[in-house]
Amino acid sequence: MLRELLEAKNDSYYAIFKIEKILKHSGIIVSDLLRGNQLKLLVDKGLNLSITPQSLIASTIVEFPEFVMTSGAAIPVTNISDYVYYLLNNDFKDFASKSKLEQSKLAGKFIKYCLAENISEQIKYI
Repeated sequence: MLRELLEAKNDSYYAIFKIEKILKHSGIIVSDLLRGNQLKLLVDKGLNLSITPQSLIASTIVEFPEFVMTSGAAIPVTNISDYVYYLLNNDFKDFASKSKLEQSKLAGKFIKYCLAENISEQIKYI
């Protein structure tokens, strides 16, 4: 089990998910906007209580066969601006086929924008 966890962590990747459905017990159904809207179960204790449907969440993701989980601090994006849509439709186009370095630079650009714009200011942690 520990080996599987370490391998999954080593293969982690940056993702921007759209919240499709909030489940009652620590889960959220999300679509991966950077990899073709694949539906996934995101397990995150507490996030399902503080995020709203149709919001975005950006984070490094650890993927397991039956679910994904965030790794580190996730950025809930509740105020989706025109600039976010621009990034998704331009800079982030074909994101999964880019090199790890290019992906890292784009993720940094997105995080800096979110922090500068206080884009997650309406999140209430319970």
